[in-house]
Amino acid sequence: STNWEDVSDAISMAQDLDVIIVPSGKSTWNEGIIINKPLTISGDSSGATIIHKKTAGHIFVFNGSHNSSARLSNFTLDGENIAQGVNFEDFKNAFRIG
Repeated sequence: STNWEDVSDAISMAQDLDVIIVPSGKSTWNEGIIINKPLTISGDSSGATIIHKKTAGHIFVFNGSHNSSARLSNFTLDGENIAQGVNFEDFKNAFRIG
C-alpha cells in the first residue's frame, strides 16, 4: 500500500539496488523516510501514487554518504506548503528523478 509503514518496511527490507514499486493510491504521512542504500523507488504509474504530508520536514531523504546511486520516479508529492518533497544529504553520486 502507499501508507508510511508499508513503504518504510519495504525500504528497510530491500537489498542494495532493489526496485520498490509503490502501488497507485493516496496516503497521508506524518513523517518522512530516510533512504540509506542505493534503491529505485517508483510509484505504480505516473501521477497515480500520491503522498501527502501535513507535517514539516521532507517526504523522502536520501543519505548520499551511504548511496552509490538512487532513483525516485512516478510520485506526486504534496506537502501543503509545510513539508518539502525530497532532500539529498551528502549526495556526491548519481541520483535520478523521473
